[in-house]
Amino acid sequence: MTKILSVLVTLAILTSSVFGAEIEDWYIKAGLGFTDITYPSPLEDAVNTLESHPAVDRTTVALDFGVYWPIENQLLLGFNINGTGDRLSDAYDHIQINLYNYAFSAIYNFNEIRDGFYVRGDIGIARAVVDSSFGSTVSSDSGLGLGLGAGYAFSFDTWGIMPELLLTKLDIENSTTTTTQFLINFMW
Repeated sequence: MTKILSVLVTLAILTSSVFGAEIEDWYIKAGLGFTDITYPSPLEDAVNTLESHPAVDRTTVALDFGVYWPIENQLLLGFNINGTGDRLSDAYDHIQINLYNYAFSAIYNFNEIRDGFYVRGDIGIARAVVDSSFGSTVSSDSGLGLGLGAGYAFSFDTWGIMPELLLTKLDIENSTTTTTQFLINFMW
């Protein structure tokens, strides 16, 4: 009987350290992923025309970085920078469009922090930067950036993996750009 009790106690301790990790004072979240970007009509048409050329390669990437503080067992509030890069290039030239949202962010976990299903909301300042091999870099005025995401967190004691689907809407200079991102975030 004592062996069974010892095994149960050991399993309870191991399970709590893996699935019910202690709440930290603050968290860092960093992620990388794929993105699908929809630009305003004239720009979307130009990007699609360039991409259709056989010599042009298109690479898109999504990046996510945030610092969060726990408010309770399920809620994190913090600041997040979400960015996407869209690069069109051939053997000689390139154009790259970077979109940023510098946001106040909230993550609500339905179970505990870094464990199970969660939703995320961002509101912030959006910007676009266009860089080209022609020697020019152009930055937009600031606009409004919104993000809404959902995912599932897998907790591993002091860190977690958080796959996430994130939708963003960036209103910059009277035009709206949207992104659909699939991110793999790490939180520790």
